Amino acid sequence: MPNLYRSIGFPVETVDELEQLLGRVAPRATEIRVRRGKYLCWAPGSGEELWLQVDRRKQVFAVNPHFSGSPRVRVGLVELIQESEYSARRRVPCVDRSW
Repeated sequence: MPNLYRSIGFPVETVDELEQLLGRVAPRATEIRVRRGKYLCWAPGSGEELWLQVDRRKQVFAVNPHFSGSPRVRVGLVELIQESEYSARRRVPCVDRSW
């Protein structure tokens, strides 16, 4: 099944596979220190990146796949779906997930 990791080249389908990948890339990642911990960015050079957020106790609490570069897939708007009054009040976007 497609997911954010596979779509940019990381062979991840399960939590165990993600943990194995993180164990391999964390030692090779660039460290960016911030006040409450650090970010680890692993970018092998083809555009795909993994950003790990690490707290002061050195625990990873978030992982964000990212792609840096120009997109190679052209997309276009096929239908504009207006937010309903209810979703606009609640600040919840009205999204068609049927595709």
